[in-house]
Amino acid sequence: MKELRADWKTDSDGVLNPQGIRFRSSDIYSITESAPFNLVISTTFCVGRRRPHDSDEVVFLFVIMQPGKPFTGQLAVELKDAIRKGLSSKHVSRFVIGVKEVPMTANGKKVETLVKHVISSGQLSKIISSTVANPGSLDHFRQYYELEVQKNNRGKI
Repeated sequence: MKELRADWKTDSDGVLNPQGIRFRSSDIYSITESAPFNLVISTTFCVGRRRPHDSDEVVFLFVIMQPGKPFTGQLAVELKDAIRKGLSSKHVSRFVIGVKEVPMTANGKKVETLVKHVISSGQLSKIISSTVANPGSLDHFRQYYELEVQKNNRGKI
């Protein structure tokens, strides 16, 4: 049985493995959802993407802002710097992206496995548990399957 912890809201089952470094998404949340970021960020959502043709996992950090607070490139830089200082450079997400919502259960738990499946396959799962409170949010994540291609087509990489 899983131990009850004081940080239960950020407890997650997501294990990430970029460059052979294994860590939990909750390690990232311990930085991104604490001071000073908790003044502007509502929640963060960290998942890995490994497509069939990828040789390594790429980490994405999705950010939901507090009402009235904008997501900025400067905030993305500050989050990456804080993760680098608090953990290591291998823990830093390649992509930090502002989003409106992420899939959650009715109890408020982040549904990382479904998003990982979507961004790694480009497809929505055929079976989505009825415990997902907002399954419509998953479709937004399909675009991140080929994020680098989209950026190349716009001349940003």
